[in-house]
Amino acid sequence: MAGVTAQVLGTAAALLCVNSTDFQGPLATALGGADLSALVGPSVGAVLYAVLFPRLYRTQLTTARADA
Repeated sequence: MAGVTAQVLGTAAALLCVNSTDFQGPLATALGGADLSALVGPSVGAVLYAVLFPRLYRTQLTTARADA
């Protein structure tokens, strides 16, 4: 579930920064048309995954370490 959540929120962040002929996100407009979607989307997704994974799966990680 952490991966899906991170992917969806990363995609949403990328949409805010996209600059194409069909759509221009509000952050891209504020930055003078800079399309940062390819940088922002994966970065937000990676950071969210790194934060969410240990929080959502803490009990499983603790159990796995105790069994080892």
